[in-house]
Amino acid sequence: MLNLLLLPEPVSVGIVLVYLHEELGLSCLSCARYQKYCISNRLQWSRPKNLRNETYPIKIPTEERINNIISSATPKYAVVYTLSKYGLRPVEISKVRLRDLDLEKRVINVRTSKMGLSRAIQLKRETTDLLRDYIGRSKIANIDERLFAHTRKIQSQWRIYRKKAYEKLRDPELLKIRLYDLRHWYATTTYLKTRDIFPRINVAHENLSTIFI
Repeated sequence: MLNLLLLPEPVSVGIVLVYLHEELGLSCLSCARYQKYCISNRLQWSRPKNLRNETYPIKIPTEERINNIISSATPKYAVVYTLSKYGLRPVEISKVRLRDLDLEKRVINVRTSKMGLSRAIQLKRETTDLLRDYIGRSKIANIDERLFAHTRKIQSQWRIYRKKAYEKLRDPELLKIRLYDLRHWYATTTYLKTRDIFPRINVAHENLSTIFI
């Protein structure tokens, strides 16, 4: 468990709170508690403006439920949503070109969408096998051709396959899983494995100031 009181200064706390909120999908409860701590200890600290109040708590889905939805998708979108499990945003997936892939080294180079640095992501063998099969069946030969649909299509198809999975399994929890929750799932599982509060390799920003306004 992250102890906010051990961080060196109030500004650092603000940065971490914004990160926890935006990337891990955690509630603002820690923010409220830290604010009370500052008041009681006469510390100067203001709540970050871009730390929004959630109308409902974000729940991290299980990998089993995520995979149930992915298995309901076509081979093309199964690849798309498998990449989402690596922390990629839909807009980042929509920008992937053939030149961004190194299937021999099992690496994908991601063009980021939030003024951050591009990043290289190590893929599992099963993921590269899916990519190789998809590229072969689609007969993609132009290295600058985008491999996947645009962002809105990726998002709308997720809702279709989510409903399809629900109709098959009758698990109402499936209907609650948003596409962006796969990014939350990635960040949370990565943190639990590494205890690194900033998993920079896949969920990256150019620097902390880009998420602290």
